[in-house]
Amino acid sequence: MWFCFDTTLHDPVYVNDVPQTYYGAYAAFLMPVFAALRLARFNIDRKQKSGFLGVPTPANAFFFIGLPMVWMMYPDSIAAVWVSRIYVIPAFCVLFSLLMVLPLPLLALKFPKGYGFKDNFFRYLLVVVSLVLFLMWQWSSLPLIILAYIIISLLSQLSSSFVKS
Repeated sequence: MWFCFDTTLHDPVYVNDVPQTYYGAYAAFLMPVFAALRLARFNIDRKQKSGFLGVPTPANAFFFIGLPMVWMMYPDSIAAVWVSRIYVIPAFCVLFSLLMVLPLPLLALKFPKGYGFKDNFFRYLLVVVSLVLFLMWQWSSLPLIILAYIIISLLSQLSSSFVKS
C-alpha cells in the first residue's frame, strides 16, 4: 500500500546500516520538549541561585555537539565505535532528556561565598579537569567534560552531605 512504511526486519548495528525508516531518530524530539520543561521550571524556581537542578540545556547541547567530534577526530577509537552504534545516540537522547528535568543538584560556576579554595574546591576541580581534557582532546572532549561536570557535581553534593552530618 502507498501509506505503509518499509518495515523490513533488519537489525543494524552501525549508523551506516540504518534503514530508511529508523524510528530511533524520534528520540531526538524528546530533547526540545524536556528543555522547554526545564526552562519553565528554572524560570519559576527560586532554589537555583547557586547551582542547578538538572543538567542545564547548554551542557546538554555541548554533550551532543561533542559526539560527532569524537567520531570525526578519532574514527578508530573505541569511543567512536560506540558513538557510531545505532542505539547509542537515541539512548543518550532519552537519558539526557531525563537528566534535564530530574531534580539532580549540579554546580554552577558562581562563587557566592567568594573565591576561596576551601568553599569552591569542586568548582576549581571542574575547571582544571575541563582544561586538561580540552587540551588533550580538543573539541572531542566535550562529552567527557559534561560527564565530568555531572560526576564532580554529585561528588560535591556527597561531600556537603557528609560535612552536614
